[in-house]
Amino acid sequence: MKESYGFVETRGFISAILAADAMVKAANVQLVPYRKIGSAYVTVIVKGELGACQAAVDAGARAAEQVGELVSRHIIANPYDDTELQLEGAPQPEKAPTPQRKTRGTGGQRRSPEQKILQYLKTHEQGATLDELSKHLRKPAQQVRLILKQLMDRNQIEKIQQKYFIV
Repeated sequence: MKESYGFVETRGFISAILAADAMVKAANVQLVPYRKIGSAYVTVIVKGELGACQAAVDAGARAAEQVGELVSRHIIANPYDDTELQLEGAPQPEKAPTPQRKTRGTGGQRRSPEQKILQYLKTHEQGATLDELSKHLRKPAQQVRLILKQLMDRNQIEKIQQKYFIV
């Protein structure tokens, strides 16, 4: 069953923290990285079963109203895959590049997950599903989805039905 998403938007970081705390305490949900919108607006996002998200959003809204300003609240039940990518794929702060570790057989260079996906798709002309790529990379499907989105944004791969192909 697909997970739902619950949102509580506040004005002020403290009310957002209290809303997040109340949300995870009220129901079996997971926090998704919050979003700073600007002008002190912060959106707290949780995911889980629909009933759990509803209970969490109710609790988070009550907590936010007690200490600050509740701006909005909403639930998305059964989101489309691309919507999930947008929610989970928030731009992260850029990190300093890590030095490449030398490995045997690759000429001292380690292949990035993007390179591994492209190589895998070149050898599999019939395409590959998210699960197949996830198993190949030994990474969670959520991480692989983000990598696939980046490759699609750069027009290196395309998605047809449930399979990914080299462009």
